[in-house]
Amino acid sequence: MKRVLVSLILMICASSQSVGQRGPVNLPNPTLTPGAAATVTRDDLCGSEYKSEDHNIPITLKRQTFDRYGLSPQAVGYNVDHLIPVPLGGSNSPKNLWPQSLSGEWNYHMKNRLERKLHKMVCGNTLALEIAQQEIARDWVSAYKKYMVKQ
Repeated sequence: MKRVLVSLILMICASSQSVGQRGPVNLPNPTLTPGAAATVTRDDLCGSEYKSEDHNIPITLKRQTFDRYGLSPQAVGYNVDHLIPVPLGGSNSPKNLWPQSLSGEWNYHMKNRLERKLHKMVCGNTLALEIAQQEIARDWVSAYKKYMVKQ
């Protein structure tokens, strides 16, 4: 009995360490939300006439997103967000939507700052649209550190 208890405690400690080592918890599940973009060019996105219907996420898609992530649609502290933002060509595909935390170190507001910066860089022709999309989809926190944190 004592051995079973010790083994159980060790398994719990090991699993809690591995969760902590996975990195920021405010990244989407890459299986559920790998990112998806519309077929647009830099010129399309940076033109003054660019308008996308995907800025507004229908309530049904928001509910589906919460369901996919196992959250109640009434969950407090989350906003359904585009992983690849609309100003960088992101779409309303379920593959591009996830419930992002409104608080914590890596939150919705931090990602919005990164999105604006990447859009300026793409439109200023200092960053390729495809690279901006890939980096924000792969790990927006690392992209934030790369583009937003002074070195």
